Amino acid sequence: MKSQRPIVFVVHSLGGLVVQKALSISRGRAGPHLTHVEASTAGIAFIGTPLNGSDLAAWAVLCARLVSKFKDANVNILKTLERESEVLRETQDAFGHLLRSRERQGRPIQVTCFYEELALTGVGIVSDGFHFIV
Repeated sequence: MKSQRPIVFVVHSLGGLVVQKALSISRGRAGPHLTHVEASTAGIAFIGTPLNGSDLAAWAVLCARLVSKFKDANVNILKTLERESEVLRETQDAFGHLLRSRERQGRPIQVTCFYEELALTGVGIVSDGFHFIV
């Protein structure tokens, strides 16, 4: 087998959720070219990723609906970012399972999260941190 070069993802906002989902999918695939991505992942830096949704998602949905009158806008993807989103909860559960499994195998994925501690004037906190259970 070829040596595996470690992968470290640096992801921002929605990209963090995409990487979580992609790694969970990669782990369960039969093709070596897909499982290789998960197996080679050594670390992830989440930057402003709304891992538990955002209180501002409802405002984003409203804005997207207004914009969609004039230009294509994906309202459904924004609904995923709401606090009680089932899709978001399933993504977090699957990713937490992946992290626990890798920890048991002695191949942990190092995770670092960067998030806001101060509210944005007139808006509030967009992404309040990292809370999934490992």
